[in-house]
Amino acid sequence: RRNAIITNFETLEVPCLVLIDEEGNLINKAALGPVLSDPDAYPWRQQSVAEMLSDPSLALLRPDGSTASAADLKGKKIGLYFSAHWCAPCRAFTPTLAETYLELNGQGKDFEIIFVSSDKSQSQFDEYRTEAAMPWLSVPFDSALRAKLQTAMDVKSYPTFVVLDEECNVITKGGRDAVQADPMGDEFPWVPKLIKDLKVTTDGLLETPSIVLLSDNADSSTTDKLLASLTTAAEALTKDQGGGWKDFNFFVAKGTSQASAAVRSLVGMTGGMEDVGKKAPREDSIFDDEDESDDEEASAPPALVLLQVQNSRFYEMPNAGEGMDAGDIEAFVRSVAAGEVEPQHLAFDMGAEA
Repeated sequence: RRNAIITNFETLEVPCLVLIDEEGNLINKAALGPVLSDPDAYPWRQQSVAEMLSDPSLALLRPDGSTASAADLKGKKIGLYFSAHWCAPCRAFTPTLAETYLELNGQGKDFEIIFVSSDKSQSQFDEYRTEAAMPWLSVPFDSALRAKLQTAMDVKSYPTFVVLDEECNVITKGGRDAVQADPMGDEFPWVPKLIKDLKVTTDGLLETPSIVLLSDNADSSTTDKLLASLTTAAEALTKDQGGGWKDFNFFVAKGTSQASAAVRSLVGMTGGMEDVGKKAPREDSIFDDEDESDDEEASAPPALVLLQVQNSRFYEMPNAGEGMDAGDIEAFVRSVAAGEVEPQHLAFDMGAEA
């Protein structure tokens, strides 16, 4: 029963407070922050981001100290920037984001960024805004909206940059990787590609069931063939949610990197971290997407796995290799969704048993 509750509510961290009503309907699956930040807001119903940012009482800080309202956001794409002065990767990323923001606004794009601070004091908040010369809007430090937005976006690491469309629907939660790869904003608003490159981003890999093609040690012609097969399978699977999956991601490892080695280590395959040598990981993630390893493990063959990191389990496609085609991949994913494939444990425990 404990594991069923953990799986149902996707509770990976403790403490975690989940609120349900008298009928067992979910009110808020991450209520701890809202309860602590606004104890008078019973029953702490989880608002949508659209509701939060269209609230008539919304007051955001401009760089000059004046305030902006919900009306100033209407009709614009919005970037939610979760960051803090104490976070070194945040301070490193902020100047790049500022350049991108100014470039897009210079092009006449209807785009606004809102800084959502995780600083520990008002003075740190003020210092960060001033020191970084943030050109965008900010949620006031004493506003309960900070915790509400963090909960709504399920922020687990910093910096996190979430891009929303004009209706406040999420375009991507991987805005940090997108901006770093495209600082001039040529691909704005950075709609995620169907197949994500592990060397570029790991966005969603930890939170969502993910199909990963490990072609990190194959030659380019083999990788192109396998990627074409994965793309065809992904297109078919996304049409009907893979036979019952609510949401899932597709990744490809086209070259050896810390990210591909970390995945191989998680599933106990040759070519993992112990083979390529460990490097210092990025401070906010177990995956370092930026550095490639020069020490390739030629014996690591192409493979395909379906990761459910949130449940500490994975599924390995049998008889995978250079010959797998789109039909094989699609059949494998559908068989996993139907419960026909036995799960295996990942190499670390995220708090839930298989």
